[in-house]
Amino acid sequence: MEDQVEQTFQQKRASLITAKASPPQIDDLYRWRDYTLKQLNGVVEFITSTLKEARPTIARKALTILQERGVDATVEFLTLTLYEEEKTYRERGRELAEASLLKGSLQQLSLDYAGAKESIEKAIRFDPNWWFPRNLMGILELNFGHWNAAQEWFDEAEKLTRMEQDLSLIYNNRAALLQATGRFREAEALMRKALTIKERRPENRDFAACLSNLAALLVTTDRSSEAEPLARRALAIFEAQSDTDSLQIAPCLTVLGEVLRNTGRLP
Repeated sequence: MEDQVEQTFQQKRASLITAKASPPQIDDLYRWRDYTLKQLNGVVEFITSTLKEARPTIARKALTILQERGVDATVEFLTLTLYEEEKTYRERGRELAEASLLKGSLQQLSLDYAGAKESIEKAIRFDPNWWFPRNLMGILELNFGHWNAAQEWFDEAEKLTRMEQDLSLIYNNRAALLQATGRFREAEALMRKALTIKERRPENRDFAACLSNLAALLVTTDRSSEAEPLARRALAIFEAQSDTDSLQIAPCLTVLGEVLRNTGRLP
């Protein structure tokens, strides 16, 4: 998937340069590439959970097409199917919402920001009571610096959330928004709240990610001595998981490296 993103990025970048696009347009392409790489784990998890579904859903059929014919053919299939099925969405809202989110995830791989956003919006219309698409929309707006829009989406997602573990995810996203806007004390409080929920499964990668995020915030606020044990614990959990990939471990290593630099242990 990383290769797919990079290939698409290079193609779109070359097209923008040829068209003499403005610097903000090129900046948006870089931002969208970086955002997509950060979200790859979520895309994989979503695909994995869809494959576990026993019933023959649209998303499962789409994944078969993805394996056989690639991203573009799958997006085309989902576009046509969702268009045909939209009239009956009230009875099959969650299934259609899942398919639309899968389409949005694949559009991310093609760095199609507008298309991905439209697919998430459609998922929200298909299943108005599902918190998950609203949370994704908040993350998307956060990545592009649309602070007020991100806040509104997280607010809506939280109102619809029923499970504590899901709520912890929204807390982490809210904390990222607070951190991005310089409200570090509020961000830390939310991160610790999310960590308390995740601590019930202390060997889980989600818990490790919470530890790493909090450590990064502590480094930002000049508290490297507090950050170090959190970063080391997170790294140990990640490394103990045989299926953990580099995109998850790299941020944790970066935080630990900053701690060591700040405390004079350069070698």
